[in-house]
Amino acid sequence: VGKKLCIVTNLEMTKLRGIESQAMLLAGVGEIDGVEEVAVLYAENSQPGDQVYVDNVKPDESGKEISHKNFQKIALFVKKGKPIYDGKTLKTDSEEIKVDKKMQEGKIR
Repeated sequence: VGKKLCIVTNLEMTKLRGIESQAMLLAGVGEIDGVEEVAVLYAENSQPGDQVYVDNVKPDESGKEISHKNFQKIALFVKKGKPIYDGKTLKTDSEEIKVDKKMQEGKIR
């Protein structure tokens, strides 16, 4: 409660388990103390709507939506407690994105 979560909002509409979905919450899945856990990605000092990006990767500003299938192909991971894409930390203009529950390693889905 009270966290500013990271959400992908440029996804094409699809049905997941029979329910319409037009966005996706980003979360890490990995082991914490030997138990598989889910940990949300959040940005406590950013504003709602701030873009999440990585350095030296130009954001797509075309307004085009991405399919759920193609989004799942993007390799996002939690490494050493940080959300990573292509070896770079996810961030906003205000801060680096954080991973809840002190997760150290995992896959972001």
